[in-house]
Amino acid sequence: MHLSLHKIDELKNERENGRAKYHKGVFYYVRRFWYLYPDNSGERESIADWHIATILRKPTLEFAIRFHVGNAGSETPFDGHLKLFGSAVYWGISMGRELAQKITETPEQKYGGRDISIWNSREDDHLYVTLWRDSNSSGLREKGKNGKRKRDWRNRSYRLNPMEWIYGPYRYSYKDMAKVETEIEMPEGSYPVTLTLREVSHGRSKSKQQSISYCVDINADKGIPTHYDSSGGWKGDRSYGFGVDYPSGLSLVNWADNAKNLVKARVYKDRGRTGFTEPQEVD
Repeated sequence: MHLSLHKIDELKNERENGRAKYHKGVFYYVRRFWYLYPDNSGERESIADWHIATILRKPTLEFAIRFHVGNAGSETPFDGHLKLFGSAVYWGISMGRELAQKITETPEQKYGGRDISIWNSREDDHLYVTLWRDSNSSGLREKGKNGKRKRDWRNRSYRLNPMEWIYGPYRYSYKDMAKVETEIEMPEGSYPVTLTLREVSHGRSKSKQQSISYCVDINADKGIPTHYDSSGGWKGDRSYGFGVDYPSGLSLVNWADNAKNLVKARVYKDRGRTGFTEPQEVD
């Protein structure tokens, strides 16, 4: 048997290609691949291979552990990762497909794969636990006698923030306040839009205190050129709907004029960020 090691330093490659900005906060990112070849067989394909990727980065409040078993069609039928404070180790084994298929296959789902995982989300302060569930499962079991689908205990989430236990999670509600049809004037031309002023109420579900803010919803049937189209014309350079925040310091009396200026500022920002030069021709 012959064991071969292939190493890729992702940060070094990015620096050499001028793309180091894509891994901001990362100071070590190396991937290692091992390939096992039969000796003196003349075969170029490996009989087994596996990989490990190691990432060290600026500490964040992230934790995750995952063990995944795929199926006969998986690129890595056995893989997983461990993440602590943002740094992580990812691994995968590209062998044992038949074994993985036997382990995960069920009469109801032949190619689903299975997950065992625990991870937290900084966005919603939840801990998510999956115990040998289908990778694509919604976390709901089949309907019972009452016709309702019950939550599967093997795929659950738990609140980590004590404030949610006491006052409940944040909730947002929207109410349309006013609507106007107008045009957004840009240097190359004008674009018809419908602007809708919306009141936003947000606060914890069990709290009587609710904060009020405003936003503007933009609907442009013919689109507004907002970004550089890197697809060469296939995706286009126009946005047909988006929203902008309406600052609390602006008067609501002449909200439409203020909203037009906010939309123009957003369009200019998107154009500058994406390298926009001139709008594409539209049939």
